[in-house]
Amino acid sequence: MFAPGQTMQPDDLAAGFAPTGAELAAISRPISTDHRFFFRRTAIPILLTFGLILIGWGILLITAGEYNALQELFPKWTAAALFLGGLFFWALAGANMLSVKHAGQR
Repeated sequence: MFAPGQTMQPDDLAAGFAPTGAELAAISRPISTDHRFFFRRTAIPILLTFGLILIGWGILLITAGEYNALQELFPKWTAAALFLGGLFFWALAGANMLSVKHAGQR
């Protein structure tokens, strides 16, 4: 493009960065037409994280000390409900993963 010692001219900038025909064809081609599973793929890490948070909160309620106010704020069944809710969200994320995997194989 430039010979050693040659200075850059104003026309060189436009000529050096002009896309070729193959590059223009690649730009005009659509990237992907499969947007059907965008929400499902986005929801998987959200469901996994929310399930982890619920299970962690249940563990916090169980392992809180004798004089911790958390045990007095919630009924005794709250920890079990949090564990079940966390497992439910993990199962939902697993079902989403399998659904996206099988749809991608078709």
